[in-house]
Amino acid sequence: MGVGIYSNLEIIFHICFFFTRQVTVCIQNEHVQGSPFTVQVIQSGGMILKFGRKGSNMGEFNGIFGVAVDPVEGRIVVTDCHNHRVQVFSSDGMFLFHFGRKGEGSGEFQCPTGVAIDVRGQIIVCERLSYRLQVFSRDGSFLREYRIPDLKASTLAIGEGDQIVIADSANRCVHVVNMETGHSIKFGSFGDDTGELSYPCYVAVNDRGHIIVSDMHSHKIQVFDSRGQFLFNFGKKGSLDGELLRPTGVAVSREGHIIVADRDNHRIQIFSADGKFLHKFGWKGDGDGQLNDPHGLGITRDGSIVVADFRNNRVQVFGRVA
Repeated sequence: MGVGIYSNLEIIFHICFFFTRQVTVCIQNEHVQGSPFTVQVIQSGGMILKFGRKGSNMGEFNGIFGVAVDPVEGRIVVTDCHNHRVQVFSSDGMFLFHFGRKGEGSGEFQCPTGVAIDVRGQIIVCERLSYRLQVFSRDGSFLREYRIPDLKASTLAIGEGDQIVIADSANRCVHVVNMETGHSIKFGSFGDDTGELSYPCYVAVNDRGHIIVSDMHSHKIQVFDSRGQFLFNFGKKGSLDGELLRPTGVAVSREGHIIVADRDNHRIQIFSADGKFLHKFGWKGDGDGQLNDPHGLGITRDGSIVVADFRNNRVQVFGRVA
């Protein structure tokens, strides 16, 4: 069943098949304002867009780790690790431009992995096991860099205010950096006990400031408050609903659900804010809607889920899951 709301008019309808059509709405043979409407009906969690293939030309990938979605323009930004660049696409998957090349200078990369977009629209990139973050304008122009002692970055996410949260897999910890002051804290230590981290590889932050960490080698998701105090975890090794095999990317939906790339199960799982299993989609393969080692995740303005389909060297976008 679906519900459409326009002004003070509510229309309830039953969905029998999936389509994109022009729908006419009349009251007493008179069109309501704006009718006919374009309506797209998709399966919950169904694939609605894919782009990319293996290669080094524009729009092609060689090792896709991170994705981020511009909250204003809806553009999809992708770290193309082994091509040592970042690529930018429109919301419908059209290649727009790229920036970066192999090197260690400003605006250059040695295997970029993590990417995030702040409230100003600036693109922040980290490189694999690097101590620096680089900041770029919306059009990919280099702005500045931050060098953080002892950092060996994997991926990053936007935190509260001017904070950036960084997963440091090599040091088994998470860094929280204030981009205005340069002040940073870190939390976590190696281990499998409560609050310890065996291999933190991706991070996300919810609207309460809680830091969500995918702990890949312990096959679970750990949640901390903004100061790094442990709150709870969920998941265990396995392939049943709610179980995980080497989880990678994490994201938070508009409803506060925690979305997890369940890498070695080649699927995406969705959990409630407190870690209860809700839904899953995807299975191993290279066909539409199939995944092969999913990594980074992003959320579009309409709640669709963007997936870095690592071994298929493509991006897939799946419909919002209620």
